[in-house]
Amino acid sequence: ILGYGKGQIAELMRKVYGPGVEITGVDLVPQNYSYNEYKMKICDAYDYVKACSNSLIKRRYDYVVIDLFGNDNKHPDFIFNADFASMIRQITKRLLCINVYAQRFDKLKSYTNYGFKFHRFVPIFENCVCFWGV
Repeated sequence: ILGYGKGQIAELMRKVYGPGVEITGVDLVPQNYSYNEYKMKICDAYDYVKACSNSLIKRRYDYVVIDLFGNDNKHPDFIFNADFASMIRQITKRLLCINVYAQRFDKLKSYTNYGFKFHRFVPIFENCVCFWGV
């Protein structure tokens, strides 16, 4: 989970997939985390994805969630860039989920250029949660 925050998405995943689900959370700001079994990385999401994709033995994840919002409630621009989409594709095995403001959804087109197949768009208030398969 890129943009782990206080762990709300991790808690939902735990309810869906069970208590044994392995989750790696990436966030800039450490919090008090409820579950010790989660692997937390306190670092920049872009740097983490770049390191995973550039490694000789790539770190691959079944399900990648991008839920990045800065202190100003804006998305970092890199999530809309083709190079980031390419790196995300290299580390994603099955499913990608991105939470963005609905008016920025059209900026996610680069993900389809890197082998992601768009599945679903779910509007939630001013946001949309977008799902892609690999």
